[in-house]
Amino acid sequence: MPPTTNAAWVASNGGGYVQQFDKGTIWLQNKATRAFAMGAGPFLEGYRTAGAERGSWGWPMSEATCGMTDGGCRMDFQKGGTYYSKSTGSVLVPTVTLAEYRKIGAEKSPLGYPKSASKTYDGVVEQAFA
Repeated sequence: MPPTTNAAWVASNGGGYVQQFDKGTIWLQNKATRAFAMGAGPFLEGYRTAGAERGSWGWPMSEATCGMTDGGCRMDFQKGGTYYSKSTGSVLVPTVTLAEYRKIGAEKSPLGYPKSASKTYDGVVEQAFA
């Protein structure tokens, strides 16, 4: 699968390289030790809507893991973990609350999958879950 663009430097969120291919994109964040690819799948649309590497999720930091509860998936990004289910779509759990969410069981917990982006009010992070 040959590239459709040359690798391009993007300075946002610490910088890195992005290169487009016929069936997906590869991202290499400046401080990362490996690149991560994303093709059509549960995260690409949400990632692009969030501004991709320039946006609120930051750079990809892991491969997608699927086959979770209710057919869900998760993928780590620079600014948190993104969870996907058919009923909620792709939603980022920000780094500030991600460890606690995973500690209580993440999507298997009574909270289920995140269903809307987090909001911060007076230093308090609020996020709706299924």
